[in-house]
Amino acid sequence: FSSSGVIGSGVCIFSRSCIIDTGSHAFSLNGYAHKIQHGDWFGGKVVGLCKVLHRGIRINLYVTHLHAEYNKLHDQYLAHRIAQSFEFSQFVQLTSETADLAIMAGDFNTEPEDLPYRIILNNTGSQDTFLMQPTISQDSKGSGATCGHPRNTYTTKQELFDAPQGIRIDYVFLKHGKGVKTECFSCETPLEKIPNGTVSYSDHEAVVVKLLVTKSAYFEEPAMNNSARFTVLEEAGHLLNASLVCLRKNRIFYFMLSCLLLSLLLLSTPFNLPYGLNAFMIFSRIVLSIGLGFCLWMCSVMNNIEQKALLGACNGIQVLLASLKEDRGIEFQESDQVSS
Repeated sequence: FSSSGVIGSGVCIFSRSCIIDTGSHAFSLNGYAHKIQHGDWFGGKVVGLCKVLHRGIRINLYVTHLHAEYNKLHDQYLAHRIAQSFEFSQFVQLTSETADLAIMAGDFNTEPEDLPYRIILNNTGSQDTFLMQPTISQDSKGSGATCGHPRNTYTTKQELFDAPQGIRIDYVFLKHGKGVKTECFSCETPLEKIPNGTVSYSDHEAVVVKLLVTKSAYFEEPAMNNSARFTVLEEAGHLLNASLVCLRKNRIFYFMLSCLLLSLLLLSTPFNLPYGLNAFMIFSRIVLSIGLGFCLWMCSVMNNIEQKALLGACNGIQVLLASLKEDRGIEFQESDQVSS
């Protein structure tokens, strides 16, 4: 169990096998504190890790919950989820080097065509177990809805209107190392309603995966698709840099608004006014003070936190891109020598 933030992130791993080590990483960016109606900031989203020894196989189990997407057309949290998905993928990369198998699960709040999904898949070199099923056909790859499912009792009419069959945003990814081979027999959402009840277990469908893991010295570690990885990271870098530009504009906006509110506050010095107008003036000064405090907090505290988190993700992406460029250059030179 991993607890963070104000009210706790609410991620947990249960294992029948022996857990030999645990860890967690809190995301640098978790939404906005003043967006009380969303609550992601108060949850303090994290990625949790349990290292498990199962029949001689070293398995890293990861669980996470990325920032929610409240409006797909005007997604103000896209940069936050991109930064979180990059941090998540880097955490998996850096902690799974000695593991035979890494299994990543959770509510990722991103659909298969979205950038955060592609970052996780390509920057970790992992596979989506839903797409690994032997019986899945090309026509059915759009199914497997985990949120907004028509049978779920928590699904709203708006969700059904936007996506009649629901959307797939909860996943089980896996990444195997050298000497391990993994087969996925099924990836399903079999739970419906609570037994003897009339409601679903949750507003999200549970994802149940059946795997066969085989260990042998003859199995090679799968090679990462560095070309796809480079493309995805480059796209993420562009979007994060655009967000940084907007962030600088927001800082100027809140600073100018702070100056305006401060001027109004100074001009609203109490005068000898009738009782009704004096009460109104006092109320106005309270409102102006609260507004001034909020604007100063946004341009100095929240803006700095968001900027540093986005810069951290951008710097990490730039390091990887430079490394991938160098590797691609070496590969290109070698191919030229072979062809000549």
